[in-house]
Amino acid sequence: MKRKWFDVIFDDHQYKFQKVLIFIIGYLLVLALGWAFQVPIEYLFFGLTFLLVSALALKVFWFNRVRRLQTSTSDKVVLVLLFLLFIGASAMVMQESRLQGAVQDAVEETLGEEAVSIKQIDSYQDQYLVWYTVDGGEEVLTSWYEWDDGDMVRVENRSADEAEE
Repeated sequence: MKRKWFDVIFDDHQYKFQKVLIFIIGYLLVLALGWAFQVPIEYLFFGLTFLLVSALALKVFWFNRVRRLQTSTSDKVVLVLLFLLFIGASAMVMQESRLQGAVQDAVEETLGEEAVSIKQIDSYQDQYLVWYTVDGGEEVLTSWYEWDDGDMVRVENRSADEAEE
């Protein structure tokens, strides 16, 4: 049974249709769960590329050696491309995390020591429209912020109605 799963995951010749079907169902399932739990697409993309890089690396460096199969050039090229894609996804996640942290700090600094929950951040050119609640309340407030010398600062003369579509 264990050997059959390894064959389904790693064997390109025998289980091609099953692999494609599993990949499509898994991809749609991850997207649906991400949508249901409101997970940013960057995190989903990061996780999916991590799984693909890991599976292909296992195939290239372990499965092919155990089965004494020659690793194809396409597997090596795809592994390198997926690894580069994984690095790009990592950069996107780090940038999103940095933005989220800077906005959280800026909103807390603007409002004082109140508990702030960031709901959404929309980017418009060089400014960010931030949707947040204070102290667990239900009223959603909005403010504009922008980067200024490495810090996130509030834009005082702009309302949420000015968001460009």
